Formats: sequence, structure tokens, C-alpha cells
Amino acid sequence: MGCNMEDKIIHNIEKEIEDIFFEYVAVRSDTCSKYEKAIEVFWANHFNKVEYFKNNPEHFGFYPISGDLYERNVSYALLKGTGNETVVLIHHNDVVDTEDFKTLQSLAYSPKELAIELKKISNELLQEIYLVTNIILDVEQRI
Repeated sequence: MGCNMEDKIIHNIEKEIEDIFFEYVAVRSDTCSKYEKAIEVFWANHFNKVEYFKNNPEHFGFYPISGDLYERNVSYALLKGTGNETVVLIHHNDVVDTEDFKTLQSLAYSPKELAIELKKISNELLQEIYLVTNIILDVEQRI
């Protein structure tokens, strides 16, 4: 069963979205730090590569947050359709603190590697639970 054109387009879009997502997540943009504005650079670079925005640079940008201690901006992009409709994308810049990842903090910006490590930990935990359960059952049998 071969793929039709729509399936290929959807697959390509999924891959493109995934690629953008992983590039985005890899940007260190810690909340309330000098790193937070790095995500603005990411979006500027991204939109400058998109043909639509190359031709319509006024349709994306950054709106300053008045009085913000870190001089942050709200990122925006407007994608004008062929009719009277426009898609508006708005983004605010904050992330979960990497401290929440505890011993896996170094993997906070690498979702694929984080998933692999979490799976290893999960398997190790299941093995420990299995071992403890067997010990408890063995002790109960002897009683």
C-alpha cells in the first residue's frame, strides 16, 4: 500500500514541526535570567529563513514588554491567508527551571536523550521493585 501525496505532505510537516521543536527546546532560555532573551534570537533566525516571512518581514517581530526588568519582548508572527483570515502566533518566553530535573538537569534541553535516560531509570526501578517484591513474598512464605 503506497503513500498518497497527502500522507507525504503530512509526514513532511510532522518532521518539520519536530525539527523546529527540538531546535527550540535546545535553546537555553532560563526564566528571569540573561539567557531568557536567547529565544528571541531563535525566533528571529527561524522566521528569517521562512520564505513567507522573507517576503513579508513586517509580519513577524518582537513587542517590548513595558518596564520589564529583563527587557523581554513578546514574539509574534502573522500569517496572512488568501482571504480575510490571518493566523496569529504569539509566544511568551519562559521555561521550567532545569533544577526540576534533579540529576538529569544536564539533559533538560535534550528531549530525546532525556527520554532514553528516563527509560533506563524506569527499567532499573522496575527491577528494584521486582527484587523487593520477591524478597517480601519469600519472607511471607517462611512465616
